Amino acid sequence: MNNKSDNLEYEIDLVKYSGILKKWIWLILAIVVISLTITWYVLSGKPKTYEVSMILEPPRWGLKDGQIQYLVPVDNLGARIAEGIFNQDIIKDQNMSENNNFNFKVNSSKVSGTVEVTIMQREGEQQQGLKMLNSLYRALASNYAGIIKQYTSNLDRDIMRTKSTIMTKRNEIELIMIKLKYLDEREAFLEKEIEEAKRDREELGKKRDSAIENKERRDDISKFLYTNIIQQSIQYYNQICNQLVDLKVDKKMLTLQANNIQGEITNLEAEEERIKNSMDNIGNVKMVQPPKISNIPIAVKNTRKMIMAGMVSLAFSFLLALSLEAIKNAKKS
Repeated sequence: MNNKSDNLEYEIDLVKYSGILKKWIWLILAIVVISLTITWYVLSGKPKTYEVSMILEPPRWGLKDGQIQYLVPVDNLGARIAEGIFNQDIIKDQNMSENNNFNFKVNSSKVSGTVEVTIMQREGEQQQGLKMLNSLYRALASNYAGIIKQYTSNLDRDIMRTKSTIMTKRNEIELIMIKLKYLDEREAFLEKEIEEAKRDREELGKKRDSAIENKERRDDISKFLYTNIIQQSIQYYNQICNQLVDLKVDKKMLTLQANNIQGEITNLEAEEERIKNSMDNIGNVKMVQPPKISNIPIAVKNTRKMIMAGMVSLAFSFLLALSLEAIKNAKKS
């Protein structure tokens, strides 16, 4: 029962309010129209505002893993501009009044690595906006120029040091090549000596065997001499064989050393190339898009204000109609 009675009261109220709305509709409409007209007149009387904007790229700090590194992160640069850190530089550059207050709207994009800077200017003052943005760019470039120059100078020194080290390493390899050439010649000489010593030993052995077989000279001292000479030949043969083994070991060590030095040179050349690539990607603040003025004035949310004015006037006029109806009913009673 309670629900039915509540629904009934709700329907009665709707009928009552609908009747009041129909009765006072012209008053309500008149108030709304007058309110919208006044709002439109006030808004249309305001001067037109234009958007003056430019797009900047922060100063680049080189490459890391193939990605551009920025001296100042995109959002940090945008925050510094928005906070007005460079406003005094602009005021001095443009000979503006110290009391001149202006703000930049900033849109930082980490995806594109750019910062869009915008300032709103009234009609007739757009050129001043262009000058202010150009002054901002010069202030930013001047602020980071010293750091960029110092960093570039350090990289130049690194390249010179790397080149000097590479030259030293190449000289070391050249010296090793000279040593290897000498060892190659020495190796060929020792191999020839080994072959000759082997032949001499074989010939001496044959002569010794021939002397032993010759019964007439069996007791001759020549047999002893042959044996002694053969022993000396064997000692000489072993000596040059050992020299050849040591020489080959020295050659392997020198070749390994040369290969290691060449590997160091390859790494140094890669480092030099990396530094050069970094230098190619080092730069001050870059103006991706020069300052430009929007072709059409920027809407100052007139539509939203008109809607709000209409809603407020509608609510006010309806409350006024309720009040007038209540006063009228009170007089009748």
